[in-house]
Amino acid sequence: MEWNNGQAGRRVTRQLLNFNDWSDRVADRMMRYFPRRKLDVRLEQPVVSFTFDDVPHSAVRSGATLLERYNARGTFYIAGGLQDKMQGEMRMFSPADVQYLARAGHEVACHSFSHRKMSKLSREILERDLARNKAYLDGLAPQEGRLRNFAYPYNAPQWRARTLLADRFSSCRGGGNQINRGRVNRDFLYGVEIGGADAKFSTLSSYIEDVARNPGWLIFFTHDVDDNPSPYGCTRDLFEKLVAYAAEKSCRILPVRDAMALLQGQNRE
Repeated sequence: MEWNNGQAGRRVTRQLLNFNDWSDRVADRMMRYFPRRKLDVRLEQPVVSFTFDDVPHSAVRSGATLLERYNARGTFYIAGGLQDKMQGEMRMFSPADVQYLARAGHEVACHSFSHRKMSKLSREILERDLARNKAYLDGLAPQEGRLRNFAYPYNAPQWRARTLLADRFSSCRGGGNQINRGRVNRDFLYGVEIGGADAKFSTLSSYIEDVARNPGWLIFFTHDVDDNPSPYGCTRDLFEKLVAYAAEKSCRILPVRDAMALLQGQNRE
């Protein structure tokens, strides 16, 4: 039988992708079902957090300023290695952007330095990567006496890194498109994406209506906020409508930092 190297290579690539996808799903379920730290989310008034991953410049220029228009603040998960880079046609954040966010009262949070999927990193490399990002963020937006919050690159956790992350961060956020209620995993908080083909007000506003009826903690996440967004971002119009709707529904709009402080205070009572 004649061996076709091209077909064999494609077959191996597909098998590796399938294995990686399976491995990510297993890690996701392990994190969900075996939490290391729990957080009791019981609220009388609903809380909504608007967060930004990677932080393109438009997230600062548009996302932050639109939140400020409603006297609200957001959480910006920054990967220092992306500073000043171009991703497609998107310009990423600058050092001045990070400093602006801190001065304006937004939360400067961590997204690792290299923005690599954590399952691909050894513990030693991950530890160095997180230390490098901490040094980067502390140099631009010092934060004394308080742990930063973290979001997993690509929303993909690493089961083996649970202790490492718990020692360094107040909370860690993933995806899952659910509202945080009751006893939740503090190291894998649910996030709801504002982006992609489902980035429609009718779909996303239903989460706000849900959390308003049955109070919990709704964490939205997106990337860019632009009139011509990437597949991972949203339009300025959609973003502002969601912020306005959350305010209209009497939700408290808080960065993750402040929501965690509120919940931890309640958990100590």
